[in-house]
Amino acid sequence: MITFRVVSNIGIAIRARATAMPFFFFFSLFISFPLYAQWTAIAPSLLGVQGIETGAITHKSGITWAGSLKSVFMSPDSGITWLDRSPQILSKTDNIDDIFFFDNKTGLVCTNLGSVFRTDDQGLNWREIHRAQYAYSVAFLGSTDNIIVTSGPGGTIEVSLDGGITWQQPYTPGGGVPQVRPLLGGGAMVLAGILPGGQYHILRTNDYGITWQQMPGVTDFDTYSFDVNPCDPRFIYIANEKGTISGNNQSILFTSNDAGNSWTKSQSFPRLYYSGSVALTTKAVLVQTVNNGIQRSTDQGASWKGIGGPSATWDTRLLCAINSNIILAADNNGTIWRTKNSGGDSILNISPFESLSLNPDELFTTDTLVSCDSPVVDIFHLRGILCSYPKIIGQKITGVDSLDYRIVQPVGDSLSGNDSAFISFRPRGSGAQSGEYIITLEDSTQISVPLKGFGKNIIFVQPMTADIAVDTIGGYAQVPLRFSGFPQKEDLEVVLHYDTRMIYNGSNSILGASFDLPGESWQGRSKIRIPKSELQLDTISGLAIFTVFPNGTDCFKVSLDSMNILSLFAPCTYSIGGPATAMICPLKGCGVMTLTNYLRHGTLPQLSIIPNPNQGTAFITSSETLGYATVEIIDILGRIYGVRNISFQKGMPVTLELDNLRSGSYYLNIRTAGSLYQVPIAIIH
Repeated sequence: MITFRVVSNIGIAIRARATAMPFFFFFSLFISFPLYAQWTAIAPSLLGVQGIETGAITHKSGITWAGSLKSVFMSPDSGITWLDRSPQILSKTDNIDDIFFFDNKTGLVCTNLGSVFRTDDQGLNWREIHRAQYAYSVAFLGSTDNIIVTSGPGGTIEVSLDGGITWQQPYTPGGGVPQVRPLLGGGAMVLAGILPGGQYHILRTNDYGITWQQMPGVTDFDTYSFDVNPCDPRFIYIANEKGTISGNNQSILFTSNDAGNSWTKSQSFPRLYYSGSVALTTKAVLVQTVNNGIQRSTDQGASWKGIGGPSATWDTRLLCAINSNIILAADNNGTIWRTKNSGGDSILNISPFESLSLNPDELFTTDTLVSCDSPVVDIFHLRGILCSYPKIIGQKITGVDSLDYRIVQPVGDSLSGNDSAFISFRPRGSGAQSGEYIITLEDSTQISVPLKGFGKNIIFVQPMTADIAVDTIGGYAQVPLRFSGFPQKEDLEVVLHYDTRMIYNGSNSILGASFDLPGESWQGRSKIRIPKSELQLDTISGLAIFTVFPNGTDCFKVSLDSMNILSLFAPCTYSIGGPATAMICPLKGCGVMTLTNYLRHGTLPQLSIIPNPNQGTAFITSSETLGYATVEIIDILGRIYGVRNISFQKGMPVTLELDNLRSGSYYLNIRTAGSLYQVPIAIIH
């Protein structure tokens, strides 16, 4: 299956990408150019001094590429500026023989030493994928997986169907195979001949180079380049430069209007007239000469006219037609020249989409949304001259995140050469949201548009607080209210739960504004609201204040939970963490509880013994809870007769068994945390 890739952004200049051409598209924006009578040197000596079988210039997807002596250059503006994209792995003797790009990122170069290098990032990085006997020409057929390399002088054709990982040599025509030109789908033509002094034929494949058919038409030996109209492969143009002395010693332009079954000699000159470079547009055929500039035909090779421009040595490919009027060519010194008006003789009424200029960007690459945002709509333009106008049998969005995208307005029932579709994007989750808009044509060819929107990451936020120690009886505990993770201020609500043994005095901002909601407070609970004007990002926004009295050795718990962000977008923007808990620990030590009871209630505990006197069994009762106490039994001389640990609860009698003591007067020393009580007791037997 063959895949096109054509893209644009709404409201911006139309963008397009094609990854194969089963119907051959020409894309470009219409630009009106002023007339210039001469060619302009736009890159002096860029490529260095040229020799035979050195150098190539090509244009694809809006990018112009030029290569020669161990160098590859890229121009994003039709030759005005150039960037060095030379593979660092070129050897000192590697010269560029051919350059072929699939789109503006993925391309191939081959060298005179037989190396084939591939880039998938617009020449920033290259890797060697193959080494042939002598690599004359290279091309993609239909997709970046299908690659063909032709070589010589052994005359081999090698193909890879997996992007250059593995290779096979399904056909060896012998002699030389100087160039391959792709056709639509998986087809291609090569020029092959027997060396030396033999004849050349066109070989054609329709299955990515696995099988070949030799066309019966014959041309002369020593041809370096040819070109074919991929919309109508009956029309083929060969520039036979005759760089060697053989045969009739003539340099000839051959044309065929029957796919190589027969040939016509369009022009003929004594040897070393044509350089071998051929360029083809929808309205013109262009060839470069060794000493007479550029020749052009607008009638399929029936007649030719000189349009000036640079000359170059034979066996070079230093001619490139961006469209019928914008032409680039290099001279023997490696200077690249350009004309905007076909050398001063502009071709009128050229199609605004004649150029092979393709823009590579995908849809939604700059869009980052959350699921609550309104959908973003991008427009996809598909414009070009088609070999035919195929029907569309299906349009769909596929991919892991296909539900994030929707076809708002599809392309019509058939491609017209000026087509558009509207696609919307709204993510359901966060991170890269991968999808693909696919148009399926009647022959199963697919046009594919990558959809690369991005969902904003869910922001994790949570309430936070801290433990408090109170060092006075009846002192204040100021529990911090903090909310972590917010990138911007929001209105918040949170529920405060607290131990009812403390006195809640309210929650306030740092400046004293109340956070408590009227009518939303109950025993042990209060709902508070923090307006965005009072929310402090990742620091304390306010305080919950409590009056704290000790209660034995207990610490008291305060928690913040049920946080709610008062925003329509909160459910798809924020993830709220769990409760935050603070422990408030009051003062501990000797006499703390006694003093606490006295301060809070104005009372001290009263201890009573019944009966008193008794016969060895008595009951002791406290008016307040003392907790665990140590009880010592002593006589009037201070002698200790026993020690016991007893828990005293308010109003709960505790039994004392004293029948082992003799009759007499005694004291009970009752020691609690920080207090000592002495109670007299008499025993009578």
